[in-house]
Amino acid sequence: MPDNYGVVDYQLFLSSEQKSPLIVGFGGSEGGMVYAGIETHDLRDSLLVLGYHFLAVGYFGTPATPKDWTEFLLMQFMIQLRASANIR
Repeated sequence: MPDNYGVVDYQLFLSSEQKSPLIVGFGGSEGGMVYAGIETHDLRDSLLVLGYHFLAVGYFGTPATPKDWTEFLLMQFMIQLRASANIR
């Protein structure tokens, strides 16, 4: 396993609404954080305008994550998300 196994990268886009549902977009087969890029700007903005927050997640192919796809545990993502957001 790579040293950064289970590490995810993410970028949070907030709507103007304080308390809103959160949509999570996981990067695809090409790696990286496709939903944080310019090519998905219109999609993200349309969701933000509707009052949703949007979280773009990359689980491989970013500077912090494994270079190649590895098995990904959703629970590991939740642990990191809670830790970084101080969610209890």
